[in-house]
Amino acid sequence: MASEVTQRSKEETMNILKELKQNLKDAEETMREKVKHEDVAMFVGSTKAGKSTLINYFIGNPLVGRKDSAVKGKFNPTKVYKASSAEGPEIGCESASATTMPSRWIASEKFSNLVMWDCPGFCDNRGPAQAITNAYYIHHIFQKIKSVKIVLVVDLNDIIQHKINPFITLLTSVENVFKEKIEQCYSSFAVIFTKVPFEIEEDKVDIDYLVDILRRQVLSSSALSISKYSRNLVQFFVDHPRNIGFVRKATGGVISGDIEVNLLQAVRDATRVPDTLLKQFSFPSIDSDSKVFLFEVRNDLSSKKTFEEVVEVVKSVLKNILSYFENVRKNKGLPKGQLHAEKQKLCKLRNQIESSSTVAVDVFTKLQVLKQIDPIIRDKIENSEIEDTLRLMTFIDGLLNMKESDLCNLNLKSIMETVASQMSKIVVEMQCDLHEIDMKEANRQIDAIKEEYEKKMQEIKVEAKEAAEHNLDVTKKLGFAARAGHAVDKAVEAVGNASVKVAEAVYNVADSIISFFW
Repeated sequence: MASEVTQRSKEETMNILKELKQNLKDAEETMREKVKHEDVAMFVGSTKAGKSTLINYFIGNPLVGRKDSAVKGKFNPTKVYKASSAEGPEIGCESASATTMPSRWIASEKFSNLVMWDCPGFCDNRGPAQAITNAYYIHHIFQKIKSVKIVLVVDLNDIIQHKINPFITLLTSVENVFKEKIEQCYSSFAVIFTKVPFEIEEDKVDIDYLVDILRRQVLSSSALSISKYSRNLVQFFVDHPRNIGFVRKATGGVISGDIEVNLLQAVRDATRVPDTLLKQFSFPSIDSDSKVFLFEVRNDLSSKKTFEEVVEVVKSVLKNILSYFENVRKNKGLPKGQLHAEKQKLCKLRNQIESSSTVAVDVFTKLQVLKQIDPIIRDKIENSEIEDTLRLMTFIDGLLNMKESDLCNLNLKSIMETVASQMSKIVVEMQCDLHEIDMKEANRQIDAIKEEYEKKMQEIKVEAKEAAEHNLDVTKKLGFAARAGHAVDKAVEAVGNASVKVAEAVYNVADSIISFFW
């Protein structure tokens, strides 16, 4: 892994970071505007495999093949171009993929109720900023769409000319999105081979030939480094040739339907991965260099300072709310009817907080509940961009296999558990003041509340410690991978210590509230 990591100067790192920040900002806007809850066919493939060309064909745009007039000789391949200015993805023939961001396209009537997404090459060659941005797009598309079919677009030359690494890398990248759940999704894949000749060494190239190529070049190769999940996906294509289609190598002139075989059928026969399963998938993989780069700059992308500022406001407001109800309870001159009404109000507030205080409820739901409790909290959350920061932090955690966002969730959980327990205690005391229960029962209930609270806080401490230790372990591994960059080595200890400090903060975050009341 270390050999794959690029050493960069501070200036180079800052330039890439600047590009990445802009990319992610643009990506967020694209996600908001274009991604909808709809059935999708997602086209993925290596750079220059022909995704954009294929989508233009499915849209129904006229295409034309022609040779580059500047290149002489028989090694001047025919390239495909759009024959009009009709809307469709740009077709790139350069070494760098022309697709800089996923694009959404409506297919012709042949694909009823199916929207196409042209996704950046999984084997992207434009460096960390684009690789991380690509992962961001794919993750968020999967989180929002209704269903997906995955269309793998593969240049046949990558297999028959013994340059099979791009194909294996594509399979691995797809596997790293679906993880072990890919076994449930094999039937949702179609593979389209591009640049397919009519004959190879006098053998006719058809679906049977392609099946045989997959069997010989992939399944029968003992020397090939390929996971069982990727191997099983190839086996699925061999066993289900109806999920295979291909496009002939382009010739000069207008491109007609004669150059394709089984394209529509392959995509139609692929089943749909429903949104219920899509939401269980974690995060796309990124290459080692991009992962180490992201590790280096992660704090610049999602600063915890914003979260900490919101937490301070939340603690202050909730502490004031608790003080208010405690003072109400101590007001002996308050009419019983009014005390009862205040008790009901407090019960409702407590139930609100309790319902979202578990770890199972994500940090975003917790923030929504907190916004409803008090306008000061609402304004702070809405004006601080904390939700965008946490979304980005969650995404970064997924790519790096870290748990910083989990620690933020535990932080809020500890505050909400503390406040909920204090509210329960005040409710019991109000019940005693209203003679709904006697003093003995009140003390029993308060002891039970405190015991339950201490149990929950201990669980939080354990989870926080495990998360911090996990982060430290990942930090050391990433630092080792970037050992050639001495600046990263120095960052390892700093980031590791920061993780432990965050965990300690979770341990103690409620103390300033709880000590005021117990």
